[in-house]
Amino acid sequence: MTLLPVHLSHLQSLQSPLSKQKPLTAVSEIRLSLSKHTLQKLLPASKIIDVVYILREFFLLGRGEFAGAIVEQASEQVRNRWRRPGATGGMAASGVKSSSSSAVLKEGEVSSILTRTWGVLSSLQGEETTDERLDTARDLLYLSLVKPPPAASVASKPVHPKAKLGESFKDLLVGVPRPFDAIFAYLISVRRTLIRLQTLWRGRRYRPAPLAFSKSENRAVAKARREVIKKRKGIERAVWATAGLSVFYLETLVGYWQGEVVGGAFCELMEILGQGLEEAPEEEQQRQQEDEDGDLWMADGEDQDVRNVEEKTEEQQDPESLMREHHLYLSRLKRGLFLADHQFASLLKKFLTSSEALASHIERMGRRNRLTDLNITPDTSTNDREVVECMASCRLVRNLLGMLIER
Repeated sequence: MTLLPVHLSHLQSLQSPLSKQKPLTAVSEIRLSLSKHTLQKLLPASKIIDVVYILREFFLLGRGEFAGAIVEQASEQVRNRWRRPGATGGMAASGVKSSSSSAVLKEGEVSSILTRTWGVLSSLQGEETTDERLDTARDLLYLSLVKPPPAASVASKPVHPKAKLGESFKDLLVGVPRPFDAIFAYLISVRRTLIRLQTLWRGRRYRPAPLAFSKSENRAVAKARREVIKKRKGIERAVWATAGLSVFYLETLVGYWQGEVVGGAFCELMEILGQGLEEAPEEEQQRQQEDEDGDLWMADGEDQDVRNVEEKTEEQQDPESLMREHHLYLSRLKRGLFLADHQFASLLKKFLTSSEALASHIERMGRRNRLTDLNITPDTSTNDREVVECMASCRLVRNLLGMLIER
């Protein structure tokens, strides 16, 4: 009731003839007044900032264990689907969905991925440790299927290419679109491919058992087996060199994104909102103590500057101002993550898909080598075809990697 006369005065100031700007200005003033005096009490800034921290840790993969756990649980879900009878119409090994994959996957299967992820993260804590942000994240974050719009409505509403930035990454985690924001889908897709390649890279030091020839084996057979091993090593060097380049590129990209882009933008947001980061509580306390000691000799002008900063911070704590700052924060993230570059995002999607296909070739190559070492010789025609496909996959990955670096 106290604010009502103030708001009415904004409306009463509108006189005919009206320009387009005057009503917009009046509405903006009323909205800002409600935000500062009413919404700020109903929804305190401290609660909003807590949610921003949670989104930073989980939504933007600030917690590495969360990214690793959800990728592992999603991969396990894919493997379980493939073990079922008649699952040939489901998801490809590389993570690319088929036309029928969305029909196979159920809502409960998708939500169970996140449920198991929370269980893994909880098991990493001590019995006496309480993670309040993890508990809050359980209530805020969810996984769910997204029903595609009818074909007729899609055809009637042409979409600008830039409106789809990041949308194509939403099918790489479990093979169907998810309701996650484009930024999360983008980041988790890169992390998923990186984790898979890193796992294969760590297991690359497979050593075949030494070849022991019986007296009955002639020299021609022994020579042929040595040629097989020699040819295998030549192929493996090219494959592992390509996989190593992919791992190095993705590790560098993820490190830059998390450290420079996401971390830097988040620090700037917290500074604007007047919040100290929790990563350095001792330094923050020391700075506050120095400020208190400095009050004894601080000049009047400097003291006024501090008061001005504090007043400005208080003005920025209402929900309306926080919303504007958060929108700017998300815009900076999209630019820094190259998500706003349609050409880069498109190349990256192709690179991730090709790297997943290369990982599948590497897994098959390992199984084939073990069969050969056990003297179980696979079909020669199939073996040669797989080698050709694997080398073609290597060339494609290197080509896309070069275009990404150039971009």
